[in-house]
Amino acid sequence: MKAKLANTLLITIIGTLLFAVPALSTVVEHMTVERLSEVATLIVLGEVRTVDARWNKDETKIYTHINLSPTEILKGDQRLTDVHIKQIGGTVGEIAALLPGSPKFSPQEQVLLFLENRKDGDGYMVIGLYQGKYKVIKELTDGDQILQRDVPHRGISIVDFTGKPTTEKHTLSEVRAIVKGGAR
Repeated sequence: MKAKLANTLLITIIGTLLFAVPALSTVVEHMTVERLSEVATLIVLGEVRTVDARWNKDETKIYTHINLSPTEILKGDQRLTDVHIKQIGGTVGEIAALLPGSPKFSPQEQVLLFLENRKDGDGYMVIGLYQGKYKVIKELTDGDQILQRDVPHRGISIVDFTGKPTTEKHTLSEVRAIVKGGAR
């Protein structure tokens, strides 16, 4: 009887391990524009020029390199004429390395980015994964722009502190005021 129970238990454990489906998820702290502004070393509005995924020199990791032409720098070095962003993950040939929650970029996309210096000194990285990227979704007649947090994957929901879904939209003038208020 004990042997039969032990065999059943062993088969159940092996079956569970063999047929388990890995779950991909990333947990991040919710970051408001105020918090992103505090943490960022560079806040930049601009146009994505190039997006290029490639292997590191040891061919052990794939990184995506994004080059941005700034149209306005809200915080950081005002002299920058090119901003290089490097993030883990991307697709090279048939091989994809993905980090759920990473922002996606497309050439000619208009974006507002909250960035910090990379520890390896190779450019910048987006703060809070997708949370540090806002797309310009509309130009207003008064010259202002509407920005919306760009959620890169299905299955990611942005909720406010009460648990209600939110679109995380702001105008550029609102973000400018937040950044200026935090720069005291």
